[in-house]
Formats: sequence, structure tokens, C-alpha cells
Amino acid sequence: MTRKPLLAALAFACLAVSILVPVAAFAQVTTTPTVSPAVVIPYGEYVVAVAQLVGDILVPLASTVVLGLLARFYPMVRMLVSEALVERTLRKWFDFGVNATAGAVKDNTVTVPVGAGIVANSLQRAVNRADVNAVSKWTMDQAGGPEEVANKLFRMLKLDRGATASELVASALASLPKQ
Repeated sequence: MTRKPLLAALAFACLAVSILVPVAAFAQVTTTPTVSPAVVIPYGEYVVAVAQLVGDILVPLASTVVLGLLARFYPMVRMLVSEALVERTLRKWFDFGVNATAGAVKDNTVTVPVGAGIVANSLQRAVNRADVNAVSKWTMDQAGGPEEVANKLFRMLKLDRGATASELVASALASLPKQ
């Protein structure tokens, strides 16, 4: 236990030097004007730079740890995080389907054939990604499988009047290769 007094003495010495050195330099400059000015070390800038560096490292790390603990110990938070991840992934698959379908424009009303193409392309992307990516497979399982993913993708569409989920989803599911 002799380490603590040694560390305390070292900290006190550093504090005393950091206070006394600028005071002594100031006193020397004011009493003897013929002496060249002392070298000023901008230690305040160094302290600010180190504090910013520590903050840049610790803030993301701490927020990740806090969110991980919340998700582990509070099922409701875990459910919200899971739903957010599923919705974001479904949105990415849907955007892919819109981009891959001829005649489709994002956020515009589409006809039934174009809507069926969007759902089919999105669903094909989802199935392909689920085969090679663990996160996409988990998302597919959380969303309820290909049929439920197709229904959720259908609900993202802005369709003309008279379109039903059964005709769009059935054609999108029929376009998937049989496994």
C-alpha cells in the first residue's frame, strides 16, 4: 500500500510545478525586463485535444454498451431495436425492387403489373440475401418468412385503385424459384 502515497506525492508535485512555473516565469518577466521572455507551452490546447480524442472514442463505445445492456435486460427495448432493423432491411429490399423494375418510380402510384414486379424483385433480393447473409436470414425469419415479407412489401406500395394483396403477392411468390 505504499503506492498510493507515492502516486499522491507525484500528483501533488505535478500540480505544484504546473502552478508555480507560469507564476515564476511571469514574475521573472515583470521584474527583469532585460531578460528574454520564457517559452510558453500551450498546454491548454493539448488538454482540449486530448479531451476531444477521449470523447470521440468513449462516446460511441459507451452508447454501444448502454444500448447492448438495455437490449439484453429489457425485452421491450430489444423488440423495438429488432423491429427497427427489420423495417430498415425491408425498406432496402423494397428500394432495390423499385430500382430493378422497369416503369417504377419511388413514391409514385404504380399499376398492378408494375407493383407485382416491384414485390417480385424485392422478394427475390430478400431470398438471395437470406441465403448468403446471416443478418438477412435473421431478418427474413423475424419478418415471418417469404409470404409475410411479400405482404409487408405489398403494404409499402402506392397502388392504383382496385389492386388486392392476393393477386400481387401470389404472382410474386410464384416468381420465386422452387427450392
